[in-house]
Amino acid sequence: MNRWIYVLVYWWLCLPAWARLGGGSRYRSSSRSSSRSSGSSWGSSSSGRSSSSSSWGWSSGSSSSSSHSYSSGSSYHSSGGSGHGGFFDFIEGLFTLCLIGLGLVVLFYVLMRFHKSLNAQMVFVGMAGWIILAVTHPWLLGFLALLGVMFAGKYEWDNLDLLGGIQRFFAGDGSAGTRIRNFTDGGSGGPNYDVEISQPRPLVYSQLLKQDPNFSLPIFREFAVLLYCQAMQEMPGGKFSHTVPYLSPGAAKQLTQRGAPFEKVRDIVVGSFQLKNVSAGYNRSVMRVFFESNYVVEKEGRLQGYIAEETWTFERKAGVLSKEPKAVATLNCPCCGYGGEFPSNGVCPQCSSTNIKAEFGWQVTNIQVIFTEEFEPNLVEGGGIEEGTDLPVKVHFELGRRKEDFMTRHPDFNWDAFWDKASQIFLKLQEGWTERDASKCRPHETDLLYRTHRYWIEEYQRKGKINKLSDIKIDRWILSNVISDAYYESITGRVYASMIDVTTDENGRVLSGNPNKPRVFTEYWTFIRRIGHKEAKGDSVTSCPSCGAPLDKINQAGQCEYCETVVTLGDFDWVLTNIEQDEVYDVI
Repeated sequence: MNRWIYVLVYWWLCLPAWARLGGGSRYRSSSRSSSRSSGSSWGSSSSGRSSSSSSWGWSSGSSSSSSHSYSSGSSYHSSGGSGHGGFFDFIEGLFTLCLIGLGLVVLFYVLMRFHKSLNAQMVFVGMAGWIILAVTHPWLLGFLALLGVMFAGKYEWDNLDLLGGIQRFFAGDGSAGTRIRNFTDGGSGGPNYDVEISQPRPLVYSQLLKQDPNFSLPIFREFAVLLYCQAMQEMPGGKFSHTVPYLSPGAAKQLTQRGAPFEKVRDIVVGSFQLKNVSAGYNRSVMRVFFESNYVVEKEGRLQGYIAEETWTFERKAGVLSKEPKAVATLNCPCCGYGGEFPSNGVCPQCSSTNIKAEFGWQVTNIQVIFTEEFEPNLVEGGGIEEGTDLPVKVHFELGRRKEDFMTRHPDFNWDAFWDKASQIFLKLQEGWTERDASKCRPHETDLLYRTHRYWIEEYQRKGKINKLSDIKIDRWILSNVISDAYYESITGRVYASMIDVTTDENGRVLSGNPNKPRVFTEYWTFIRRIGHKEAKGDSVTSCPSCGAPLDKINQAGQCEYCETVVTLGDFDWVLTNIEQDEVYDVI
């Protein structure tokens, strides 16, 4: 009789797992379109591998491979794959399943030795129950991962990612969740809409916040994307004169080998930045970041474009606290702030320190290239219909609590006024893009976003092309997430908009797009504001929030030349820091 008690306990624990696998409550949308094309605007999206055209625009880094788009980054071509699912997660999951199975075999062998009433059949049933429980319950995955890491003694085995892979494969991507129809709260205007509530993931960056309360995700994103772009530029020849403090010898070698066939790497666009795993142990803090990007190389006298999906592992010595935002979002010496070139050994010429052991800041220790594919770079291509607009709105599973906490801190906060300000910024950026005038965008964007957008505006000027956006209409904004850290508060909203989007030459001849049919699209825009911000003087969309003067003299450093105050750090009011497309946006 005792032997059946074990079986009943196993399956009782597995009932929630069966409920989730049984269907109905989970919704998994495709992470990307396999053949996407769109027009041009601030927000376009990724495109499929089959697309033969290319695009230039603004996206979070992304725009469509068949559009010109004004989004947070530039021309962007998507591979059509997914960095968090599919075949690679299946391999991760299968390998992890073998590891878990091996451990369970040992466990039940020991039980059989001490409990004679157990037989092989009971062992098999029990193992099956525990495996189902493991792959569908994030808390158990986290527990098993921590046990494995503690047993290993250090965070270098990628245990956490393997366990995450098996959960994503069997239970869906960590960002996918329950779908709710006809949701009504959290936005500005428009009819009811569908939402997709993210499921709590077993390992998120909240672990790191406990160890480093100064950590700020928006600042780390700027740092990581800046490092990625600069290191990719420097990989031909292997002279990492600006990035060596942040690259381990192994990572530098990987990049050098990868860049050996190329004479130059340029036009780097990061289309997706996603935290894949975060862990904070006794010895090291580790973050695995997934990048999806486009870049153009000079190879044997010709230009060749590449689409890439890769994961970079960032490590840092445990106990190191993040520095002020100004110091983090740069590639200066992590110890003294020196901003010049570094020798190949990474020793700072000013303070003689080295970050070889990641004792002062983050360091890339491994680069895993998941996928690359060639494409032909071209500035002009046809317009198309934006896909992904009908996907449900992705919202954080704790959005209600986060919004309530935010309102507790800011009881007078007016959401309607905020969305109105977001709409004004949206229109100002479209205006600057159409007129090829980056100065109109500068007051409203953080540094990295502005530098990327300015590059592509100048690229249009060099090519003699004009991307004209007109009849711009904003249907509504939907709240997706609210985050607060030691330095910043951020609000992410999904914007629903439409516009006439055509590309012409200097003589007005239409090269692409439909002048009679608006392009309808959606994007996720993230705004940040400094904790303890100062009160803005006047309307910060049209005047300097510090002195109230017109915004006609904001230099490239984001400084008002009337009062010499930098206005793009969120010290006074909300500024735009990121734009992501529907199919790559990940709720954290």
